[in-house]
Amino acid sequence: MLKIENLNYKIGKFCLADINLEVENNRYFVLLGPTGSGKTTLLKSILGLNKTTTGKIFLNGKELSNIMPEERNIGFLPQNYLLFPNMNVFENIAFGLKIKKKSDETKNEVLKIAKLLDIELLLEREIKNLSGGEAQRIALARALVVKPKVLLLDEPFSAIHEGLKNELWFELKNILKKLGTPTIHITHNLDEGYAVADKMGIIIDGEIIQQGTAEQIFTKPKNETAAKFLGLKNIFDGKIISQDGQNIILEYNGMKIYANSDIKKFETGQNIKFCIRPDAIKVIKEGYPIREELKENMFDAEIISSYFFSDTCMMRLHILSGGKKPVFLAKFPSLIYKRYNLRNGLKIKTAFWKDGIIIFENK
Repeated sequence: MLKIENLNYKIGKFCLADINLEVENNRYFVLLGPTGSGKTTLLKSILGLNKTTTGKIFLNGKELSNIMPEERNIGFLPQNYLLFPNMNVFENIAFGLKIKKKSDETKNEVLKIAKLLDIELLLEREIKNLSGGEAQRIALARALVVKPKVLLLDEPFSAIHEGLKNELWFELKNILKKLGTPTIHITHNLDEGYAVADKMGIIIDGEIIQQGTAEQIFTKPKNETAAKFLGLKNIFDGKIISQDGQNIILEYNGMKIYANSDIKKFETGQNIKFCIRPDAIKVIKEGYPIREELKENMFDAEIISSYFFSDTCMMRLHILSGGKKPVFLAKFPSLIYKRYNLRNGLKIKTAFWKDGIIIFENK
């Protein structure tokens, strides 16, 4: 298990601030964050390449502060793979074993990891003749052949062709699950992170602002900063009207909006920040039954504009209820747009899914 306690590191004006996280054996931890947020800096600190200011790093209970990087037994897959062009595939993988000769032991270890990663037929190939996906597997084999106690992955899919990424996400996770190697995988790609993570965190400006399961983070971001990084829209200032055992009722621009109550308690009249997930805004088709959890948040609306992607549609809606006609962004499958004969300028009934309304912990 890897455990980090109150780690701080400063370089120039940038600093990692009070980093705390744990990655248990056989667990896959994804750290999400934009460019410059400190993701790679944290990996280098774990590797021992950065001299941390304060804090401790433990690996299987052993504190690493006075242990040299090469003695920490941490596997590392860098973003650009750093394969040696003057060596073939076998030699690149074997290099991590620090054995110059192709001894039987080395050969057996290389063949074993090559079989696991399905690269046995590539062992004699030159590095210049590899595809992006093949190069990634070679670099991963080199990191894993030494049987590291923890594996660090720095944007491992950044050099992979877009059409191949999705399949490789799940393959990589399955391989590491078989080995039981605790893994930290850093990326800015939200879909990638959601697909592979057992647990994840969001790091912004050197601070981990939220940790939890992928579902917890994507459905209940802790604050506005996390929500904006996750690409959520419809973030507004509101005011608490009341809270009972089942509902939080808030006001926004003359609208009364019902959200699910939870353990958080609010004061009547308290100003808050809240978000309505675009995929929680539903179009109500006349003649269709309305689900119970939508009935309290039904509004008249007008479609202002529509934008289409490969399989989804985004619509900007004027909510006609309330005094100021607030604008919301809705997201749903493109098929719905065609099936309901929607168009710009059309007046429709819409409803907010209560589970998709997030009231942030702090304004």
